[in-house]
Amino acid sequence: AAVKSSLPTQDSRDIIAAACRALNHVWREGYRYMKAGVMLADFTPSGIAQPGLFDKSSP
Repeated sequence: AAVKSSLPTQDSRDIIAAACRALNHVWREGYRYMKAGVMLADFTPSGIAQPGLFDKSSP
């Protein structure tokens, strides 16, 4: 499962929450899971991200 964040973040709580949402999407009861992984992509330097025009949160 893939989860795309609408805003850039370096907060591990946001990343963990996104990982949990992805896991809930693919989880199937009755299966035995051994390992899981998280891949991150599209990094930008801190302070460089352009917010959306209608975003309510401030950087």
